[in-house]
Amino acid sequence: MPVQLEAALIDGVVSVVGVLVTVLIGFGINYLKVKAKDIKNDSIRKALFTSLDEAERIADKSINSVEQTFVKKLRKANEDGKLTEKEKRDALTQAKQTFINTLSNESIDIIKSQTDNFDKWVADYLEAKLYEKSSIKKEIARISDPK
Repeated sequence: MPVQLEAALIDGVVSVVGVLVTVLIGFGINYLKVKAKDIKNDSIRKALFTSLDEAERIADKSINSVEQTFVKKLRKANEDGKLTEKEKRDALTQAKQTFINTLSNESIDIIKSQTDNFDKWVADYLEAKLYEKSSIKKEIARISDPK
């Protein structure tokens, strides 16, 4: 298989994976928003929507905070500027703790009532957000590259 064809196939697969991850990120919040539409009690439904909106804002802030402090220091400390798998897990754990510590108790209680496993939901949601952010950075770098 010619090298150009392989590169085109790999680029296509990476693009498809990026789209799927973006869809999954939306799925984390949108699943609960769709579920909320079925809630008959208007005040409970509004409270869930408000909590999900707060969760989305807090997730972005938590990831940015960890990236600006923890991750930046680790990258500088490593010769190649890359994180080890353990460091990536530690960063995700710190983002999760920041998220949970920042999200209001009311929102935590409301989201917990609508998920089977709140901790897993938070970890999956933040991991998908991190992947989305890195995919966007890679795409900007690819588009900016004058090759």
